[in-house]
Amino acid sequence: MELRLKPCEYNRYPLNGILVRGTSVRTWLLEIQRMQLDPDTLMIYPLPGTRANTVWGCLLIPGNTNLPVDTGPHERCQQVSESLFIAQGSLLFPAMTMAETEALFSGAVWFMHPDTGLAELKEQLDLSALVRLPEACPVRIIRPDKAPFIPDKIRRFQLAPVDVEEAVRKLETHFPKPEIMPDKSLNLFEKAKLAFYRLQFRKKNTTGKRNRVERTEDPTGFGHFMSMIARPFRKEKQDAYHDRVKRDLDDLERRNQKELDKLLDMLQKDPKEALKYAIPLDHNGSARGRGNGQLKLSRNWSVLSAFAQRNRVSSNRGGASVDVGDYFHSLQQQYRQTAAELVRQKEYEQAAFVYMKLLKDNHTAAQTLADGKLYRDAASIYLKHLNNKEKAAECFVNANLISNAIELYRELHNSEKVGDMFTLLHRKEEADVYYEEVAGLYTNTGQFLKAATIYREKMKRYTSARQTLREGWQSEGKEATDCLRTYLLEFDEADELSKELDHFYAEELTHSNREKFLEVLKTKQIREKQPDQVRDMAYHIISDCIRENPEIVRELRHFSPENKGLIKDVFRFKTGQVPKKNSLR
Repeated sequence: MELRLKPCEYNRYPLNGILVRGTSVRTWLLEIQRMQLDPDTLMIYPLPGTRANTVWGCLLIPGNTNLPVDTGPHERCQQVSESLFIAQGSLLFPAMTMAETEALFSGAVWFMHPDTGLAELKEQLDLSALVRLPEACPVRIIRPDKAPFIPDKIRRFQLAPVDVEEAVRKLETHFPKPEIMPDKSLNLFEKAKLAFYRLQFRKKNTTGKRNRVERTEDPTGFGHFMSMIARPFRKEKQDAYHDRVKRDLDDLERRNQKELDKLLDMLQKDPKEALKYAIPLDHNGSARGRGNGQLKLSRNWSVLSAFAQRNRVSSNRGGASVDVGDYFHSLQQQYRQTAAELVRQKEYEQAAFVYMKLLKDNHTAAQTLADGKLYRDAASIYLKHLNNKEKAAECFVNANLISNAIELYRELHNSEKVGDMFTLLHRKEEADVYYEEVAGLYTNTGQFLKAATIYREKMKRYTSARQTLREGWQSEGKEATDCLRTYLLEFDEADELSKELDHFYAEELTHSNREKFLEVLKTKQIREKQPDQVRDMAYHIISDCIRENPEIVRELRHFSPENKGLIKDVFRFKTGQVPKKNSLR
């Protein structure tokens, strides 16, 4: 019997082999690697060529894996039986049964191809004998540290929590430091010289700021007479002498001023410098000072200047208070003007110093810092000096100190705000716990609209929001009408709205809530979406209620605005000019 291969349009047997042409083992290995076949499970059989002692190629038979999808230019082979492989697109002739094929081709692998004929493949290719791996050499592997994670998008930015006490201490560092004022009191000689200068020059009547006066030479004074006598003995000219004397006089006059006059004058000339010498004011109209009651102007603004003490009041700091008299209101007014000017100059910390330390107005000091976006410092004052946790929490939120804000809102039992803070941190599960608590509290107190808003706006749970609105309607409380109106307005599609209207009209309309349902039907948006359905429902409700409540007939005008004669019919009905049974015709 002659066994041949005949061409066939289809493959009758499964494809379970790959035919690789080439005479080089290196070529076979490269193709195996390209097709990502596992050499450990792969059976490789060399195929003899058409001439003696030549190689045509190799047959690859995968073991436990399937053939790759892409075999490139290499043909696939059909597996007729466990041992016989033939080329694809071919058929054995004459046909043989499976029993005949297994009996005839056994003991080895057989391959039949139109080019090479039938060949018995007895030995597999031993790769270990042909391929020599390089000797392994010890290599010390140094692994680099993990690179920092760089997110694609920053979802939240938060500052670390701050200690309020530490924040207050840091705020104190921005305030002026104490320093003794360089001016000294006049000695006996300087007082005599000042008296002589005053005899020589007289004050010129001018309007202006406090203690701002000009002096001109008095030709009739005793000092002018003595100056004329001494003129021949002076080396400098008369004009230069007058200028020097006036400068000396101004300096002596300034040093001879009272301490608070100096302060007021300095506040007008150089507010920032004057704050270093300023005197804190108490609410009782006094200034705080040391135990001796002496008031000396210095850069330590807790020290008082040398005013006669009228009413001494002891303090827990071992100090005393001095009644500053009329100067209290002048100082207070000047401090506020100075603070306002510092705010205009955007010197918010200096302005807060005036309010907090000099005027004892902690509230305005905190508000000033908040206006300057110094929210952390403002929160520290609200919390430490005013015990206003609500405002402090708001400032912490503006300062992005969310952890501090969460702590305060928890102390205030403001669960909704706590949920808002966790939402800012993208911690939705923790936020929903607090939102659920708020929604439950609203529901228990009959505030169904607020509860639904929490579910819809904060938790994005629209089904729960609608269910809450339905509970509000079924409760027949004061929010029943608004709950049903809000519920129906959430349905944008006319068909969905129609189904809901039918449900409430057929299933949930009662004698006690039918007029509330009529009020909902008057809503413009609902009437515009389903005009005919709403009109029919309204007519039936009015017809049922008209005997108990004749005034309800007025509601007809909302459902037939185009009927101009309806108003007249309603008027006739109310006045009894037509029978009631024909009034709704």
